Amino acid sequence: MSSEDEIDLVAVASVDVSSEKQLFPIDNVFDAQRGPGGSCWVASEAGPQTVLVAFDAPQDLRSVSIEVEERANTSTQHVDVSTSRDAGETYDELLVRDFTFSPYGVTFGEETRSVDIRSVTHVRLRITPGPEAIRGRGGDTRASLTAVVFR
Repeated sequence: MSSEDEIDLVAVASVDVSSEKQLFPIDNVFDAQRGPGGSCWVASEAGPQTVLVAFDAPQDLRSVSIEVEERANTSTQHVDVSTSRDAGETYDELLVRDFTFSPYGVTFGEETRSVDIRSVTHVRLRITPGPEAIRGRGGDTRASLTAVVFR
C-alpha cells in the first residue's frame, strides 16, 4: 500500500503517551522517517508504557503497521495493540507481538496486520520491555517504537 493510503494522524487524531524522552518524542512515530535507522519514540520511564491515539471522528481501519528497533541492547519488547469503538470505554485486542533484539543479530522488527474495523474511536498500544530490561540486565532498554501506521 502506498503512503497516500495512510490515515494522517496529525490531521485527524490526538496522541497521549505515558512518558517520553525529550529527544525522542512520540511525534517521531508518526513522521515519514521509518525503517531501520528511522526516528523513534523512547519512554523516559522504565517499565510498561501506553500510547493512546484518540481520533477526532471515528475512522475505518484496513491495516495497522508497527515498527520497533533496538540496536544497542539484547532485549525484548512486547507490543499489544487494541481498538475501541465506544470512545475508549472498552477495547478489543487487535495485535500482540513480541520482538526480540540483539546488537549482533536482529535489531529491527515490523508487523502489519490487515483488518476491517469500522468506526474506531481509539487505538491503544501497550509496550512492555522484557524482564531483562526491567531487572537491568538489558542495559538502559526502555519501551520504544519507530513507526505506527494506520490505513
